[in-house]
Amino acid sequence: MRELSVSDLTVPEIKLGLISESKEEDVKFLGQERALKALDFGLAIKDFRYNIFVVGHEGMNKKDAVLSILRSRAKDLKKPDDVVYVFNFKNPDMPKVLYLPAGKGRVFKKYMNDFVVSLKSDFPKKFESKEYEVARRKLIEEFQRKRARIFSEFEEEVTKYNFAIRTLENGVIELFAVSPSTKAPFTEEEYRALSDEDKERIQTTGEMLNEKMNEALRQIREEEKNLREKTISLDKDFAASFVDNILKQVRDEFYDREDLLLYLDEVRSDLLDRVQELKASVEQNASVPFLMRPPEPSFDKYLINLFVDNSEVEGAPVVYLSNSSYGNLFGKIEYKFVYGAAVTDFTQIKSGAINRANHGFLVLDAQDLLKNIFSYDALKRALKEGKVRIEDPWEPYRVVSSGALRPEAIDLDLKVILIGSSFLYEILSQYDDEFRELFNVKVDFDDILNADSGLDKYISLIKDISSKDSLLPLSETGINYIIKESARIAGQKNKLSLRTSMIRNLLTEANYFATKSGSSEINDSHVKDAIKNKIFRNGRIEERIQEAILEDTIIVRTSGEMVGQVNGLAVMSLGGHLFGKPARITAQVYAGKRGVLNIEREVKMSGQIHDKAVFILSGYLGHLFGQKRPLSFSASITFEQLYSGIEGDSATCAEFYALISALSNIPLKQNVAITGSMDQWGEVQPIGGVNEKIEGFFEVCKARNVNDAMVIIPERNVNNLILRDEVIEAVKEGKFKIFAISRVEEGLKILTGLDVDSKDDKGNFIKNSVYSCVEKRLEEFAKVGVEEDKKKE
Repeated sequence: MRELSVSDLTVPEIKLGLISESKEEDVKFLGQERALKALDFGLAIKDFRYNIFVVGHEGMNKKDAVLSILRSRAKDLKKPDDVVYVFNFKNPDMPKVLYLPAGKGRVFKKYMNDFVVSLKSDFPKKFESKEYEVARRKLIEEFQRKRARIFSEFEEEVTKYNFAIRTLENGVIELFAVSPSTKAPFTEEEYRALSDEDKERIQTTGEMLNEKMNEALRQIREEEKNLREKTISLDKDFAASFVDNILKQVRDEFYDREDLLLYLDEVRSDLLDRVQELKASVEQNASVPFLMRPPEPSFDKYLINLFVDNSEVEGAPVVYLSNSSYGNLFGKIEYKFVYGAAVTDFTQIKSGAINRANHGFLVLDAQDLLKNIFSYDALKRALKEGKVRIEDPWEPYRVVSSGALRPEAIDLDLKVILIGSSFLYEILSQYDDEFRELFNVKVDFDDILNADSGLDKYISLIKDISSKDSLLPLSETGINYIIKESARIAGQKNKLSLRTSMIRNLLTEANYFATKSGSSEINDSHVKDAIKNKIFRNGRIEERIQEAILEDTIIVRTSGEMVGQVNGLAVMSLGGHLFGKPARITAQVYAGKRGVLNIEREVKMSGQIHDKAVFILSGYLGHLFGQKRPLSFSASITFEQLYSGIEGDSATCAEFYALISALSNIPLKQNVAITGSMDQWGEVQPIGGVNEKIEGFFEVCKARNVNDAMVIIPERNVNNLILRDEVIEAVKEGKFKIFAISRVEEGLKILTGLDVDSKDDKGNFIKNSVYSCVEKRLEEFAKVGVEEDKKKE
C-alpha cells in the first residue's frame, strides 16, 4: 500500500528540444507495422480465397490508409481492358461482351456512333445517287427488253394462227381468234357460218396458244423474279460498298481483335439483310407528308455500350464504395418509357463498382455491405465463380418473368478489401463458412503506440495533422497537453492513441479557442478549454446525477463511519462521454446457511462477470475463515438505488469490505471510495475507467467541501492514471488522497484504521484485529446453527 504522489497521477512533461522530428513518410502509417505486413501478404497472393478484412477501432482512418496503400501499389500494375456490351444478333436477350485495350473502348464507341450517324444521314442518299439510278435503270431496261422479246415472240405465234391478244381493264390478258380476211374478231354471224371442223380447229389452236401464253407469262414472272433478285443484289452491293467503306477504318484500327472483327461481320450481315426494309422506309417517307411519316428505322442496335472505361485509370483501378446496394455494387439494367411501356436494351446496362474495380481493388464497408439485401451473397458467389453477372436480383421471386435482358457474364479477377469492426469479423468467421473460405487475411490496425519508441514520430504526426488542416501552430505546452490527452485516451502513461480522428477533433476545437482568444498559437490552455467544452456539451446527464447526489436524492455519504456500507465507484458511457459516479454498496449478515446472497443476481439485474465476482469473494472468505469449520452464516450484498443492470468485477473489493464490516461490526470511513477487482487469494486486480471513477468521486467531494476524501485503487492501475489538473492540484494541496493497494487487507486498514490480519505465534488472528472480529462473529453464527439443528432433532 502506498499513497500516490503528484508525479504518479499524470504523464511527465516532454522537452521538445531533446526530440528530433520525423519525416511525413515515417508517420503516415505510424504504429501499423503488423497491419502493413498483413496487407502486403494479402495483396501479394493471387488467389480468389485471399481477400482481406481490415479491422480496428473507429477513428483510425483505416479507409484512408488502405486506399493510400492500394493506390500506390496499383500504379505499378497493368491497366485493365475496357469492357463493352454489343448487340447479340443471334440472341437479342443476351448482349455480348467484348474486351478492348484501355482507352480503345472510347475509340470504338466513337467509330460506331459515327457509323450510325452515317447510316441515318448518308445511307438513304446512296439509293438516290446517279450511279445507283443508272445501274437500277440498266436492270429494268434489260428486264423490259426480255419481256418485250417474250411478248413479241408470242404475238408472232398468235398472229400466225390467226389469233390476237388484248389486255382487259382488270389486267387479264385475253386470247381470241380473228377472221383471216378481216383480221378482226369473228362476228357472231361469221362464227356461226364456220364449219364444225373450223370451229374445232379454232378451239384446239386456242388451247395450244393458251398454254404458250401461260409459258410466256411464266417466263416474264421468272424475269421479274430475276429483276427483283438482281435489284436486291444491286442494293446489297451498294449498301455493302457503303458499309465496308465506313467500317474499313474500324477494321484497320482493330485488325488484331478477332472477336470484334466477327462482330463487325455480324453488323454488316444484319444491315445487308435489312436493306429492303430501310430502302422501303426511305421511299415511303419521300412520298408521305412530314407530319404523317412513320418512325424512321432504328440503328441503335449498332451502337455500343462502353460498360467500363479504363482510359483514365493509372495502373490497376482502386474503387471505394460507401453504399453497397446491389445496383451500386454489381450494376443494373435501366428502363425507359416509350408510349407508356417500360422497355430496355443493351445500351441501358449500367456498370457497378465491382465491374469498375475488375483486375484491381474493391474496398467496401463491411457493415454497409451486410445491410444491403442480396449484395453480400452475390459478392461471395461472384468471387467463387470468377464471373460477374448483371441481373435483376428480384427476378427469381416473381410469379411471372419480366423478360429482362441476360447480359453475358464478365470474367472477374480482383481483390476485395472489407473494412469493419473486430466484432463483425469474429461473427462472420464463426457463422459463415463461405466468409472463412474467401477472406483468409485479417489486417488488424493497432490503436495504441508505444510512447517509448514512437514519441518523436507522434509529435510529427500531431504537427502534420495541424498543418494539413491549416490550424494554428502548436506551442510546446500545447503539444505536451495533446500528448497527455492521447495517453489518457490510450489508457496508459507509456502509450499513445492512434485514433487520429479524436486527436484531429481535439486540435480543431483547441484551434477554435486559440483563434477566439486572438492567440497566434495553440497552447495548453486552449487544449484544456476544448476538453472542458466537450465535457460540458456532453455532460447533462452527469450533472443531473451529481445534482441528485448533492440533494441527497441519491444517497452517497462522504463523512463519518458506517457498518456494512462503503462507497464503490462505477463508470458510465453515454454517447461516447465517459464519467464516473460513486455508488453506495451495503451488506447485511444474519444467522443461516445460505452464504453470500447477491441481490442483483436474484432479481436478474447483474451480468455474468459480476456474478462471478461475488462467487470469487465468497471463495476468499472461505479461504480465510472456513479452514477449521464450515462457514455458517447468511449475507446479502447490493448496490443501493440501482435501477438498471450492473456488470463487471470492479466493485469486488468494495463488496468484500462491506461484507467484512457487516461481519465484524466495525464501521468503515465514508470519506473513502474504492474500486478494484480481486482474486480468490485476496490479490487486488486492475479495473477499467480508473481516471473517470476518481474524478467522479472528486466532483462530489469538491461540491461538498470535503477536504479529507480518499480513493483506493489497485496498484496495477497506477500506470493508467492521467488525471485532470483540478484533481492533481487537490492532491498537491493535501485535500484529496489516492492510495494504491496490492492486497484487499491494505484497503481494509485504510477504511478501518485497525490492524486487519496480523497473527500471533499460534497462527491465530490477534485480538481486536478486523479478521479476529469476523472470526468471532462467525463462531456465534455457527453456535446458533448448532442449536437450531439440535432443536430440529
